[in-house]
Amino acid sequence: MRRHWAVLWILLSWTASGQLRPGQRVDLLKSESVTVQRTSQGPVTILRGDVALRNREGTFYCDSARWWRKDDRFLAYGHIRYRGKQGVRLSSSTLDYSQGVAFLRGQVVLEHEGQVLRTPSLRYDTELEQGTFQQGGDIESPDGRLTCRSGKYFAKEEHFMYEGTVHAVTEDYILDAPAMEQWPSQHRFTIPRGGQAKTESGWMTFGAAQIWTNPKMRQFYRG
Repeated sequence: MRRHWAVLWILLSWTASGQLRPGQRVDLLKSESVTVQRTSQGPVTILRGDVALRNREGTFYCDSARWWRKDDRFLAYGHIRYRGKQGVRLSSSTLDYSQGVAFLRGQVVLEHEGQVLRTPSLRYDTELEQGTFQQGGDIESPDGRLTCRSGKYFAKEEHFMYEGTVHAVTEDYILDAPAMEQWPSQHRFTIPRGGQAKTESGWMTFGAAQIWTNPKMRQFYRG
């Protein structure tokens, strides 16, 4: 028994020191308290106080977590943040991480390269750097503000795809469409399935459109 607890203490000490071990995707960087509970589904590590866990793509921070090391899964609670190595920043009320995919719920915020997405829930693949939201989204960027029912964000390409009652307000336009795509780094909107646009001249209906906010250019096509 003494030998068993000695081995367990060595493993926990190694983990708490922040050393990544080959073959394990998630590792513990720090926690004020670390305990292991035996359950019918296997051991679960209880982390409390200033918790930080990392995988290959970034670091998760929270107040407490339940960590199933064997399954590469953890549940995080309280002041949850994620900092990706490529600049993606996430925050939420709760987080369920499993094998590279994080499910965030409650006041979710995604920030990247000047754009901010707010949504009730988000599925984020840390390896692909891709977020998917299905419960509505509010997006702010240097090009304007947009709301929609669902969408995806591809961080590597800085590319948004929006679906469902898309409403965008830019410096020059008010846009309503069933679907829209946005490349904030290119200051470009694409509207593939038509919609309506309000300009200084009033409302117009179109079949498809390309709009650039910097430099200002536009291409509207009839349906």
